[in-house]
Amino acid sequence: MGYLRILGPILAFALLAGWGARVNQLRGEWQHKTLALVAVVAEVGGVDKLQVKNAGAKVREIGAARDRYRRARDAAQTALLDQTQRVVAMGEETARLRALSDRQAELVRNLTAQRDQWIKRAEQAATRVQRLSFEEEAQQCEEAMDALYQAGF
Repeated sequence: MGYLRILGPILAFALLAGWGARVNQLRGEWQHKTLALVAVVAEVGGVDKLQVKNAGAKVREIGAARDRYRRARDAAQTALLDQTQRVVAMGEETARLRALSDRQAELVRNLTAQRDQWIKRAEQAATRVQRLSFEEEAQQCEEAMDALYQAGF
């Protein structure tokens, strides 16, 4: 049992040394990862040198800037969508008004042609008897006014 007295402390020392080496290795890996993360934060944040103790504040600052950017982007997208809808609505209104204008222009052409025919007949009439009676002329004018009213004038 004498060799256990010598082997026990040696084995305990070896276990403690191995455990300490592993802890040191893990600490070194985490330190390396932390420094790499701090370097990335410094690069993104536009800082030449950033210390580990200041990295948390810089990350929060970058997060706030990201949130401001997202809000601005969302507002711009909303404005763009609203503007697009208004442009589409204006296009539809333009088409409707163009159709109405075309209908009214056709009506004006027809009524102008009728008026020109009346004037031509009146000028060609040699005597008052050949001209239409006042009642017939008034009836034709009334019909023209009715046509304008029905067309929306």
